[in-house]
Amino acid sequence: PLEFSNVKQRVQVNEGDHVKRGSILIEDKKNPDFKIRAPIGGKVSAIIRGDRRFIEQVVIQPDAEEQVEAFTKYTAGSLSSASRDELLSQLVTTGYITFLSQRPYAITAKASDTPKSIFVNAMNTGPHQVDANVVVDDDPAAFSAGLSVLGRLSGGPVYLCVSADAGPTLKLSQGVEVKEFRGPHPSGNTSVHIAHVDPLRKGDLIWTVKAVDVVLIGRLFLDGALPASRIISIGGSGVKAGQAKHYRVRMGADISVLLKEVANEP
Repeated sequence: PLEFSNVKQRVQVNEGDHVKRGSILIEDKKNPDFKIRAPIGGKVSAIIRGDRRFIEQVVIQPDAEEQVEAFTKYTAGSLSSASRDELLSQLVTTGYITFLSQRPYAITAKASDTPKSIFVNAMNTGPHQVDANVVVDDDPAAFSAGLSVLGRLSGGPVYLCVSADAGPTLKLSQGVEVKEFRGPHPSGNTSVHIAHVDPLRKGDLIWTVKAVDVVLIGRLFLDGALPASRIISIGGSGVKAGQAKHYRVRMGADISVLLKEVANEP
């Protein structure tokens, strides 16, 4: 729950409950349509609270065969004709609206607002970032579906910002305006992209999202279920030789075990 800011928590589960992947764990008292849902199916083994009884962790012991909560499922074709309201409703109730950030202020996008454009960052130049080419090439159908969803949400164009060495899956994306940037960091920062392509003016709203998260959004709508896994990147001087690379992990997983396996001995 700490990954979701400004949520006034109303807990919907107790220790010992069995949940599906996609079951409601917490809802927002201020906005009951917004839910934080279980990333995996299993038994709620612990609910860990911090200051003022704020829930910091919901620990779920996975079932051998998890059950999955069903949401509305779309085909690639039906996404292009789906209404904006129904797409937004699915993003809000699954908590996936938090992948979309609103400028100014870099807050979670508000479903009640319509941005003048949406920026998709496929070239973050910060250290040890997930390579968008790797994630998009792993599931191009989901990336395309995610872009279709964004196209229905935007009040104007969707800009896909890529690097000069981006692969064809990114550079040939349909339904978006592909913008290529070159040079060292911070050329991959979304603020740089906005300033050069579609600057914010008084009263403007722009939404931003990472390309790697667009894949998760697309998979949600194609499968009608929360994605079970995602690709992460592990790197740095503390990692064993040959272990600084991409890994597929379960959504919501405690990656401390993985980090211990790949880390250099202290």
